[in-house]
Amino acid sequence: MNEYGEKHVLTIGDKAVLLSCFISIILVLSVVAFWALNFLFVVSSHSDITFDEIQACFSQYKIEIFILSIIIASLITILCIIGIIKLLFSILQELVSARKLKIVYSFLSTISNFNSNKLFLDESSSRSPITDLICVRKGHFKAIAFDEKQKMFCLIKDSEYKLITIKDIISFEIVDSGKRNGKHSNLFIHIVINDINNPVFTLCMTDKAISNESDTYMYMMQKGLYWKSLVSVLQQAKV
Repeated sequence: MNEYGEKHVLTIGDKAVLLSCFISIILVLSVVAFWALNFLFVVSSHSDITFDEIQACFSQYKIEIFILSIIIASLITILCIIGIIKLLFSILQELVSARKLKIVYSFLSTISNFNSNKLFLDESSSRSPITDLICVRKGHFKAIAFDEKQKMFCLIKDSEYKLITIKDIISFEIVDSGKRNGKHSNLFIHIVINDINNPVFTLCMTDKAISNESDTYMYMMQKGLYWKSLVSVLQQAKV
């Protein structure tokens, strides 16, 4: 569970491994069922058949059995390799995400009179996880943080920050600029603040084409709606 009270959702790697295992089991069971049915057919057709005769019957298909076994073994191996690669990539993304959060929280700790207990980090995925981590370590990141005790927000971009109160937020919207055929490719948070020089602050929620029924989309929307609701509550309370 994270600070939003959300449960961990299945990643692409998790699903790939589960799918690989499922398909592998189906293939093995299919082969076993095929040869079991053949055996029953031979036995039922010749009630007086001996074991040697059954063995001789199946020996005619040695080449077919060998080729089929190679194909099945190859498919299972390929699926397992794909699943392992996806799983390792998913683990890498989790480790990078955790490290990024630690770096950002470390940066927030240097801001005087601000104690962040909620954070939303820009989720742009145009870079690889390692490159993304390197950029964050160099201070190239965007985020919004909230100090619940002082009811203050901190807008961060490339190691520069701006502290604002709820009175400075004019609007807080979740914008979908890339909806097409039930998929979303540009989902981001659009914040308008009372600042003539920099009135707009945006945070990317996802820049990938994802279905509006996927776990990733629901997860991102839940995070976005949490922050939008938080802003609405504070605006209504007029703190």
